[in-house]
Amino acid sequence: MRYQHTEVRTRGFTLIEMIGALALAAIGLVILLQVLRETTELDLHAEGATGAALRARSLLAEVGGPIPLKPGAYQGQTQQGYAWQMTIAPWYASEDPGLNFAQGGSPLLAIRLQLHWHGHHAQFETLRPAPPLTAAPPAP
Repeated sequence: MRYQHTEVRTRGFTLIEMIGALALAAIGLVILLQVLRETTELDLHAEGATGAALRARSLLAEVGGPIPLKPGAYQGQTQQGYAWQMTIAPWYASEDPGLNFAQGGSPLLAIRLQLHWHGHHAQFETLRPAPPLTAAPPAP
């Protein structure tokens, strides 16, 4: 009895195919990590901008209280690490200051607030009516 040896060959992946597959997987991983990094940076920036808007709202609410509503420059730093500068100056809509008085004769004041945090900055502007001018008390 003679045995016939038949060779059954199974086809597998070649070394070149394996290297190519690993290279494609590495490229995909690098792209995925880049997208995740950019998403994280955008998220941190959005979080900082939201925090800045909340701090700005709080600081602008203090105008007329701890921050006097009169022309001048003010600055400080919040507990959360936001540095801020605020300028308050008369605001005129035209070249003729006489045309720019609100009801009651009080001019408008422009309030400009700049916030700085971790290499970023934001600027906020608003208008407020100036407090009415008080007359000097009569001389005795």
